[in-house]
Amino acid sequence: MAKTLEAGPIDEDEIQLMYEWVDQIPLSRPKRNITRDFADGGNNHSVLLAEIVKHYFPTFVDIHNYSMAHSARQKMYNWNTLNSINYSAKVFRKMGFAISSRDIESVVNCVPDAVESVLKLVKIRVSDIQIERYMEERPSSRTTEEIPSFSKQEPRLFAKLPPKSES
Repeated sequence: MAKTLEAGPIDEDEIQLMYEWVDQIPLSRPKRNITRDFADGGNNHSVLLAEIVKHYFPTFVDIHNYSMAHSARQKMYNWNTLNSINYSAKVFRKMGFAISSRDIESVVNCVPDAVESVLKLVKIRVSDIQIERYMEERPSSRTTEEIPSFSKQEPRLFAKLPPKSES
């Protein structure tokens, strides 16, 4: 069962890291106002957050599940489709978490820093999954020094890794 996560406060340095991370991902449209771009839920028939997840895990997301959204109701539907609340897409469930309904409402209603806080949760989970997959390839020979660059900005993740064996 997916654990529901609440996006906590985010500081200016973390916000900048989220912007830099998003800028590295090819999206279907340019970002103009990140708060509105992610809240709208579907210009060009996709949700930008779904595009981000699809970039890292192509089999987790079917972009056609999301439609253009201008009303709060349709935006909530798109976000709930991502969040797996009674919907078949279950994107975040495949990633092992869910976003709280309060955080989704904040993003849909363009509350300042809400989308950045949610992006932080997604980024951490993307890094966690990448590390898990990387370690599963050859777990006995992996050390923390070998962790690829995708996790270098997430020092808290190193606590999950096996200790470095001294030879």
